[in-house]
Amino acid sequence: MKPKSKKKKIVLIIVSIMIVLIIAGDWVLSVIIYNEYFNQRFESYEPLMLYVDDFDDLQRTKYEFSSNKGQKLTGYMYSSGENQCGIVVMAHGFGGGGHNSYMG
Repeated sequence: MKPKSKKKKIVLIIVSIMIVLIIAGDWVLSVIIYNEYFNQRFESYEPLMLYVDDFDDLQRTKYEFSSNKGQKLTGYMYSSGENQCGIVVMAHGFGGGGHNSYMG
């Protein structure tokens, strides 16, 4: 085997191993992050929580329904005053703790 060909083969093997390690590390990190933030219930930080009663003329209507997988889903519609002209849907993601986190 020629010396240049041998060097190319070694470099190719090293690069291949590095790629495999990067992909494996990314997968492991993704699993750790997923397990830390998903499939858990988070609550709002009590000192920062606001409630419907903290706002003048704010009303809340609770809606409960089941998903196609039988999970209980809950949503709230907040309204204030008579000059309503639209709706804003908020679906929070990571942690947070729910609607109290958005009352401000």
